[in-house]
Amino acid sequence: MNLIVFDIDGTMTLSEKHHLGAFQDAMNGVGVMNIDDNWKSYQHITDTHIFKHNYIVQFGHEPDEDTIALLEELLLDSIQEFVSPLEMPGAKQIVNTVKDHHNYAFAYATGSLYTPAQYKLDKAGIHYHKDILIGANGFERREEIVTAAIEAAKKRHGVNHFDKIISAGDGLWDLQTAKNLDLHFLGIGTKNQDEFTTLGAKHCRENWLEIDVEYLDSII
Repeated sequence: MNLIVFDIDGTMTLSEKHHLGAFQDAMNGVGVMNIDDNWKSYQHITDTHIFKHNYIVQFGHEPDEDTIALLEELLLDSIQEFVSPLEMPGAKQIVNTVKDHHNYAFAYATGSLYTPAQYKLDKAGIHYHKDILIGANGFERREEIVTAAIEAAKKRHGVNHFDKIISAGDGLWDLQTAKNLDLHFLGIGTKNQDEFTTLGAKHCRENWLEIDVEYLDSII
């Protein structure tokens, strides 16, 4: 059996701007006012890492669990004020195709905190199971999130390993994470296609409309 691990923002849902604006609002809501918005400068592109970094800069110590829980609550509240995010074209169909295929499993691994990620999939009408949706709660590194998603998929399907694991994402950090974990990579979206190619990614598509099981099988 093969596995495909989906990123969410910019990969399955058109929600990057939704999330970024809501995330900044949520950080302000817990008292973090001076936010470093040079996102590429962060060591890890996850809500947990970015929030902790900015919180420590402002207050001199890490946030406690209650503060992170409040951040997640405010993030969800704020993102609900935006127009509901749409699916990346073809996202619903590829998930349904993989769900019904005997030789493929899927999971989600996102740098977003859990409940906002769940909300985006719900609003876009994209199928998921709660136990194979892994957010940044408790994780700062994307490698930890993807690894947790892989382990969750193994548990759900009762297998010890997958023959092939494809990590699908839209960010340069998604490509680097796949390289670090020795996974196959599928680049989605247009914003980073040139960089993906320059960095050696062999499989990139504008969206999911041209991707089917035969295409996934060709990724090696």
